[in-house]
This record gives sequence, structure tokens and C-alpha cells, in this order.
Amino acid sequence: MTAPEARISLRRRLPGDVLLVLGSCLALVGVQWAWRYGLGWDAHAYYVAWDGGLYDATPGVQDAYNYSPAFAQAAWPLVQLPWPVFCGVVVGSAALGVGWLLRGARPLVALGLWLVCVPEILSGNVYWLLAVCAVLGASRGTPWVFVAFTKILPCLGPVWFLARGEWRRAAAFLAASALVLGASLLADPALWRDWLGFLTDNAGGADAASGSVVPPLWLRLPCAVLLTGYAARHDRRWLLPVAMLLATPVLAQGSFALLAAIPRLRVTVVDVGLPARASRTA
Repeated sequence: MTAPEARISLRRRLPGDVLLVLGSCLALVGVQWAWRYGLGWDAHAYYVAWDGGLYDATPGVQDAYNYSPAFAQAAWPLVQLPWPVFCGVVVGSAALGVGWLLRGARPLVALGLWLVCVPEILSGNVYWLLAVCAVLGASRGTPWVFVAFTKILPCLGPVWFLARGEWRRAAAFLAASALVLGASLLADPALWRDWLGFLTDNAGGADAASGSVVPPLWLRLPCAVLLTGYAARHDRRWLLPVAMLLATPVLAQGSFALLAAIPRLRVTVVDVGLPARASRTA
């Protein structure tokens, strides 16, 4: 192999090698946490949410439920299952979902990213679902409804559509969100008052939970919006999950599962929203 070929080979391998090292470290952390707190430690909060008041526990406390009433109401039929079955469904779905997101990536990159997602998979959190929403929501409005009723701030789909002039997709998001909100309010309007009070009482707690080394949310959120606008105008779909990561209120190991959406978003896509631009392969 000649020197230029060796350099090219090194550049191709370097991302996979870095991801493999980082992923191995994060996977070890995930296994340690599962040993300490139990498999599906985040999903357990969804499972026991209805055992008392939805918002009795403060954020950061074990089994604290932080999402909107709509998510708890949608998950209610599933939480009637025995906990081992519920946990198996959530964790197994996360493992398969991450695998779907990474399909098509180079094997070393896919393995590294899958290991990066191990804390997310073992915890049973919903970041992998947000990554799926980023993939599907690059060309559809309705997938962003899930993001809007769970993590809220990473719901950058409307910004994406407005920057691209895709008014129908933005309208589809608004219509679907209104439908979900209306159905949830009809079921129990008091829960929404409780949730709004919960958000108000705990505003500002995200930065403390993320740690002092992470830039504060007030700085990250405008950067996320600007990055989304740039990505939308230049057809850089793979930047969507990066912007969502920046907008995530509490940055933790599981948050990086959002980046698993990048391989899917880097493949060739057909853009029907901007007819003047040809689809591109990143």
C-alpha cells in the first residue's frame, strides 16, 4: 500500500475507531447503571407513573415522570403488562430501533454507534424514538408530535419546515398536535394544569442536571435553532439530530442516541418540498 493510500485508509477508519472506543466506554457505563438501578431504570418511571400523582416526584428523583399527560395516557395500556414483560418490550424495541437507524452504515461505524446507544437501550428512555422521528420527520410533519409531547425542546421539525417553506408539513404537525392535545384534555384536563405547574416549578433545573461542563440551555437552544435553519436551507438533513442534541434540556449519556439518526439521514433522499434542488447524497 502506498503512502497516500495508507492515509486515505486511515481517514476512513478513524471515525469508526473513535466511535468504537467511545462506544465501549459508554456501554460499560450503561451496564454499570443497569446493575445499580436495574434494567430499564428510566422506563420504570413510565411504568409506575399512574401509581400516584403523575407529577408528585421532582425531576432527577428515581421514577420521576417528566413528560406530558398525553404520553402517559398513550402508554397506559402497555403498563398493564407485568413489569418484566413491559421492560423486555421497551428495551428490546430500543435495541431493534437503533439497529434500524444504523442500517447501511459501515460495519465499524454501526458497531461503534450501537455501543454509544447502550445506555439508552438499557435505560428504556425515548431518545432512540426521537432519532426515529428525526429520520421520518425530515419529510413528514406528524412524527414530530411525539417529540413535542415528550422532550418538547428538541422538537425542531417546525423550524425545519418553516425554513424550507414547507407549509403543508408544518400544518400537518400543528393539526396532529391539536388532535392529540384535544383528546388528552378531554380525558383529564386537570393533568395538564398539573404538568404546567410542574414545568414552571422546575424551570432551570436542566442545567444543574446536565452538569457544569455543559453549556447552559439558554445558549444551546438558540444555536440549535440556527443550526436547524442552516441545515434546512442547505439540505443538510444529517444535522437535524445534532441540533436536537443541542436543544435537549438535560444532556446525559443516553442523549447521544439521537446521533444514531445520522446514517439514515445521510443516504440519498428525494426532496419534494424544494423542487428547485436535486436530492443529494451526503
